[in-house]
Amino acid sequence: MKRLRDFNNALQNACSRDMQEALFDTYGYQMNAYKPATQTVISSVALVNDDSLFLQLCAGVHEIVGYIPIAIAAAANNIRYQFVADQGLTINSISLQGALKITAVADQLDATTALAQVKTGGVANAWTLLQISGSINVQNPGVLQFQFAQNVSGATNTQVLAGAYMQSFNIAVTA
Repeated sequence: MKRLRDFNNALQNACSRDMQEALFDTYGYQMNAYKPATQTVISSVALVNDDSLFLQLCAGVHEIVGYIPIAIAAAANNIRYQFVADQGLTINSISLQGALKITAVADQLDATTALAQVKTGGVANAWTLLQISGSINVQNPGVLQFQFAQNVSGATNTQVLAGAYMQSFNIAVTA
């Protein structure tokens, strides 16, 4: 945890490409977000920041992957989600593919091509997993934040479960 804090602090202060490359030589090219505890939304369609699923990104191109187990008590409430920018993040482009999954039902595929683009799980299936993959081209460093809510407000739980994670692999540093 201290190593991650040190990296985040150093990255926020890094402006030049040379400094970013020096940081990656020291700390590595990968950022991880791991969810240690389940987070619940109940009777609300207001998107909330996930307590743990966010990534500090530097300028450059990043591959993003995520495995987000979810629990939906009633299919009618389901889930909605989005990725937003925080702490100064601006992007040139984003292309993320989300796949909502459940046993014996065809995947629901959603493409994210802009930040703050809400995706919904509908009201027919109690999805059990959201898999994320794709890339983001970051112009200015900052935080990529995962948000979620119920798609239809209801008095049952919609949860992002402990054990969820997102990873970012920096594949090109830009000047």
